[in-house]
Amino acid sequence: MAMETIEIGMPTTLFTNYLKLLYMKKALILSLALFSMLAMNAQQITVSGKVTDEVGTPLPGVNVVIKGTTKGSISDFDGNFSIDAESDAVLLLSSLT
Repeated sequence: MAMETIEIGMPTTLFTNYLKLLYMKKALILSLALFSMLAMNAQQITVSGKVTDEVGTPLPGVNVVIKGTTKGSISDFDGNFSIDAESDAVLLLSSLT
């Protein structure tokens, strides 16, 4: 018994256009995913400053902590500090006096 081949399907141009559209959709999704990852990394900034009292005297040993985390820094002898944080982070400063 001979086997017959029956071709059923879309015309070639329609099928080709469908594949192109599918490829473009996947490329767009991948591009958006990569862009969003880059955008999240771009929001990380370095915050630096100087902690002083009311009259401008530097305050050494002040704890500078990102609110809601355990990530922090301590001001140096001249009151300077630096910490990497998200651009919308809230910094908490505390000192034992």
